[in-house]
Amino acid sequence: DPQFGQIFFQDSGADSYYHGLYIAARRRFERGLDFGFSYTFSKSIDNMSVDPTGASTGGALSTTSFSRTPTDIHNFRLDRSLSDFNNKHVALVNMLYEFPIGKGKKFASGAPAWLNHIIGGWSMTGIFIYQSGEPYTISSGARTSNALHNSTALIVGPNIPGGQLQSASGIEGPVMYQTGGFITSPLNDPHLNCQNVTGTTTFFCIPPPGQNGSGRNMAQGPNYWNLDSGLLKAFNLTERFNLQFRAEFFNILNHPNFENPRNATQGSATITSPVFGQTCCSTAAVVSASQVNPVGEPMRVIQLGLKLNF
Repeated sequence: DPQFGQIFFQDSGADSYYHGLYIAARRRFERGLDFGFSYTFSKSIDNMSVDPTGASTGGALSTTSFSRTPTDIHNFRLDRSLSDFNNKHVALVNMLYEFPIGKGKKFASGAPAWLNHIIGGWSMTGIFIYQSGEPYTISSGARTSNALHNSTALIVGPNIPGGQLQSASGIEGPVMYQTGGFITSPLNDPHLNCQNVTGTTTFFCIPPPGQNGSGRNMAQGPNYWNLDSGLLKAFNLTERFNLQFRAEFFNILNHPNFENPRNATQGSATITSPVFGQTCCSTAAVVSASQVNPVGEPMRVIQLGLKLNF
């Protein structure tokens, strides 16, 4: 209808499903040790992972976001897939251990006061988290089915979900896929307008006219893991006061967690992009580091502090 520049239509026809198994074990503090473990095995499926109506009037719909704009409003099943935030495996381990040395402990319990101030009151903490990578959509970069929405890439051959970071010659940072570049010639090449995953028979291609591609979230990003630790020293000043020195290390191993191409600062999940499959160059922030910096930091963060208890 030419009298309208835009018609905004809201529909509650999409759906989502979550199934998960949660296991937890806990050793309560005893003999200087507190230990906890939890594991979640889950799967989340939906037609759309973002509510497009909350951003602004008009829904902030996008020609490139596969989790914000339906492929076909008459057939939401075309977008049914793993949710953007799906993490199949999530494991968490936490530990607190008081070293059995010093007054009232197993070793050196009779040490003089001056020596106990040095060797006694030490403890350490640790928190380890692991989660599998989030899925993302490989885009064709072309609007093959309609003029308002990019189609997903057509996967020819066996699908390679990814999830394994690897190095590629001449490319800064790791990549999810090594390819020979976008194929534009010769015109009789059966894999014209495709990217070939090096050493495989898998091709990511622009779908033929009128087709939508293989669907959203067919690829999986890299895994995430992090270890935080702390070293604590308690000083008994009086019966009412004690002082605690804390050395806390966030991402103590300085392990980089690279984003998937969907979120990379120099990388793309679009096969027509010259940086397709790259994950350079910013790594994911460690959430626990937000205790030091409100936005968190991706690298090792060390925090020193004194705590007075009374």
